[in-house]
Amino acid sequence: MRIFFDFEFIEDGITIDPISLGMVDQFGRGLYLLHKDCNLSRANAWVVENVFPGAAIADGKFTSEAEPFLSTREEMRQQVLGFIGDVVPEFWTYYGSYDWVAFCQLFGKMIDLPNLFPRYSRDLKQEADRLGADLSSFDPPLEGNEHNALRDAHWNRLAYEHLKNLNGISLAERWKVRQ
Repeated sequence: MRIFFDFEFIEDGITIDPISLGMVDQFGRGLYLLHKDCNLSRANAWVVENVFPGAAIADGKFTSEAEPFLSTREEMRQQVLGFIGDVVPEFWTYYGSYDWVAFCQLFGKMIDLPNLFPRYSRDLKQEADRLGADLSSFDPPLEGNEHNALRDAHWNRLAYEHLKNLNGISLAERWKVRQ
């Protein structure tokens, strides 16, 4: 089963502290979680301006609107396992190197991932490059703020479908579309 996911996070070049996780399966079913133990005071101005509004964070704290989604790291891990179930997942991200590290760290070390999980994620940006496609102007109608992890996970799923549909177009035709 294909799982599309996105994290919003605070990073400082050494650590990645997840703020939120959005996951969508290939059928469009979603999961949204906020990491209640995230040290929100470490956020830079860009995160405060672009991520906090979509994650129900005001004045450096989760608002009451966020409460149904708040989870500890352990609770996040259990909810992810329940969401995926007993299938072999195929994970997809967009520019997802940090997202993959944050995901693996929900389980501890990479070797602690469940046995059915691959030890890598697939990246939509890399797939787009392989196909000679440009996703920078791909803008499906989605509700919510960009940089909301669930909204972005839905975008990832739609971008995957878009790339899959391009697969039958020749590279020459694809380059014409891009220009």
